[in-house]
Amino acid sequence: IYHSQLVIVGGREYIGDSVTGELTNKLWTLSEEDQWQETLPPLPTPCTDVSVVSHGDHHLVISNDYPNKVYVYNGHHWASAQHPPQRLNSVKSTFFNGDWYLMGEGGIVYSASLDSLLASCQPSETSQPSSLWKRLTDAPGVCCYPVVFGNRLVAVGRRSSGTTTTSSLHAYSPLTQSWVHMGYAPSMPFISSPCTVLLPSNELMIVSGRTAFQSKLICKFII
Repeated sequence: IYHSQLVIVGGREYIGDSVTGELTNKLWTLSEEDQWQETLPPLPTPCTDVSVVSHGDHHLVISNDYPNKVYVYNGHHWASAQHPPQRLNSVKSTFFNGDWYLMGEGGIVYSASLDSLLASCQPSETSQPSSLWKRLTDAPGVCCYPVVFGNRLVAVGRRSSGTTTTSSLHAYSPLTQSWVHMGYAPSMPFISSPCTVLLPSNELMIVSGRTAFQSKLICKFII
C-alpha cells in the first residue's frame, strides 16, 4: 500500500492468458475505477519475488536476488541502498518504530533504520553491504513472516508435522534480545510460508494456502 493505493511491484508480465513473459520493473497502481495504471516510476532493474513496505512518502523494496537488492523510492525517484551482509532467502519485511525488519528462511532477522538507509542511497546499484544492518537473534521456526501486533515485532513461523503445518507466534523482546512465545494458530494444510496482515480492527490475519485465521490480542504482555 502506497499513499492508500494498492501497488504491485515487479514480477512477470503475461504475454497471453497462460504464457508468462520476461521479468518487469514496472509498478502498477490500482485506481479508484479498479484500473491498473503505471503512475509510479519503474524500479532500476526488473525483479520478482520482492518484499515491499511503505512509510510516508518512502517505498522500500528488497528482492530475493544474490545479493539481495535494496531500493528506496522517496516520492520522486528510486535509489539503491546498502544490502544486508548476508543473503536472505524468501525474504519478508515490515516497518516498525523507524526501522525496517527483514526475515529470511531459517528465522534470520536483520534490521536497519530508515534514516541510515536513506543516507546510504546512491543513484546506481551498490555492490557492498554496510554496517548499517544489525542482526537480531534468530526467530524460532522457519519461513518466518514479520508483522507488528500488539505494538510488538512478531514473527509468525512455520512448524511442520507430517502433512500439516502449525504457525507459531513469537514476540521480540528488545530487553532480553530474545523471542517470547505468544501462541499457535490452528493446524492447516502444508505450505511453505504463511502470510500475515494486521487488519484495521487490530486483528491479526494469517493466510496459508486457501485457509485463513483471524486472532485478537486478548491480553497484555510485557517483554
